[in-house]
Amino acid sequence: RRRGAGAAEGRLHREPAADHAADHDLPDAMRERHLHAVQGARHARGPFHHRGGSGIHDAGGGCRELRTTSTGCAMVIFPRSEAIDAIRVCHRAGITVKMITGDHPVTAEAIGRELGLLAPEARALRGRDLEGLSDEEFRDAARNTNVFARVAPEHKLRLVEVLQAMGHVVAMTGDGVNDAPALKRADIGVAMGITGTSVSKEAAKVVLMDDNFASIAAAVEEGRRVYDNLIKSLAFILPANLALAAILGVAMFFFPTVTVDGRSVLLMAMSPIQILWINLVASITLSVPLAFEPLEPNAMKRQPRSPDEPVFSWFILYRLVIVATIMTAGGCGLFLWDYYRIIGDLPLTAAVHAAALAEAQTTCVTVVTFSQIFYLLNCRSLRESIFAQGVFSNPVIFVSTGVLLLFHLCFMYLPPMQSLFGSVALGMRSWLVAILTGFCVLPVISL
Repeated sequence: RRRGAGAAEGRLHREPAADHAADHDLPDAMRERHLHAVQGARHARGPFHHRGGSGIHDAGGGCRELRTTSTGCAMVIFPRSEAIDAIRVCHRAGITVKMITGDHPVTAEAIGRELGLLAPEARALRGRDLEGLSDEEFRDAARNTNVFARVAPEHKLRLVEVLQAMGHVVAMTGDGVNDAPALKRADIGVAMGITGTSVSKEAAKVVLMDDNFASIAAAVEEGRRVYDNLIKSLAFILPANLALAAILGVAMFFFPTVTVDGRSVLLMAMSPIQILWINLVASITLSVPLAFEPLEPNAMKRQPRSPDEPVFSWFILYRLVIVATIMTAGGCGLFLWDYYRIIGDLPLTAAVHAAALAEAQTTCVTVVTFSQIFYLLNCRSLRESIFAQGVFSNPVIFVSTGVLLLFHLCFMYLPPMQSLFGSVALGMRSWLVAILTGFCVLPVISL
């Protein structure tokens, strides 16, 4: 016995009338199948057995209901609820979702409206209508139409190429052999892992193991989170490096020289090994937590960034200069204040100079360390206030800060560390002044 599947009107023209109904029954048969198409059904004929109350569910939870009819069996496909929600998420994120199918236009329109892709008065565009369009008309159709029906593989490929030529980043999903050219050409080809053919999986760059569109929306969310956290890490770690270089440069070119036992000595706000300590311990310890920052509340409400957008935007460069300037001014200023406060009116012997230099350099290191701690809080969100992410949403922040403070206490108070790094124990007054100076980063950069 012959079997058929697909759109109603195509098979009614292809198959003999005796396979469907008597000649005088054809209008009724077509009306019945058209009604099913409006309901999102794909009509099929063959040795189906209908049992009351039974249904077929695919792996992703989308329901396929078999309905017996006078002309065969109609399978109604209900879009998954999570797919409908995922499409709404994509629309809020500035992502345009288009449905390209080989199904009957009426079926495509019914499903497209349920998915929120098609307005009530809008219509699907058929593949044969695309063939008669000029290049400009085709571009307009690709831009303004969200549901395409009765399309051939060459239509899918051309739609991808036209959208790319308009500057869009195109992700294409598919599961069949006829989807392979478009999957290969798209910026991100996504094949179905369960229902997809081996050809489509080979052509795609990504394979969905659950065949669920919601997984694509989740991937977009994760991608935006990872990119945001990468920018946050760069925005955090670069000012500290620039500040260390600036502190060294300011000391070399602008700091006064002092005479110690008849020798001229250049004052240095930090020794090379202290700079290495900040680079390898403080900066790395504090930058790690930013990788664990959760998705920002409005991340999926932002428009997609341009592929040509530089990583180092003017906003990042502005923060880089401002924060580095605050760290440099605070570190150098407190160094000079602490050094001259200690030597006072004493004869500048080698012992006095060494004691004053050690304490002043330790103060400078402490200022830079606390500046980084407070700046880290600001870097948790580069777009919103420091409270937008939630104070306790990333506990790794507190763990890393505690670890760094423990390291810094060892840096100042353990004799072996004092001998290695030339540090000394600071008094309560020096601690408070260093913490308040470091805190200045937070309100200034938040303005």
